Amino acid sequence: MLAMAAKQENAKKTILVIDDDHGVLKIIDVILSDEGYTVLTANGGNAGLAMLEQEKPGLIILDYMMPDLNAVEFMRIVQERNLRSDIPIILITADGRAEEKMREVGAQGYISKPFDVDDLLEYIEREY
Repeated sequence: MLAMAAKQENAKKTILVIDDDHGVLKIIDVILSDEGYTVLTANGGNAGLAMLEQEKPGLIILDYMMPDLNAVEFMRIVQERNLRSDIPIILITADGRAEEKMREVGAQGYISKPFDVDDLLEYIEREY
């Protein structure tokens, strides 16, 4: 029982960041690591799917537009494969219709690119 509780607690502190922009991945990784989170990064939707098959993060930060899979396609596959579709998602997008995109994906929140670090941390604290 204690091992399971520890694993669940660990999952709550793990965040999977999926984006095709290496710079965004690095920035978010550094910011969240400095805040004490364990950060997993995936360069694109397919890499994110592979990561979800191996890990159970407590939160996903998902870019909307990626060359291999956009967020809608990503979430469709997550649901089809039953890959932890219960994990809260924060969508990040440069699209001006972020709120519409958030609903389309089923995300709990969104951050517009370029994003403010404080806004990102506030969303994460709220969703966790």
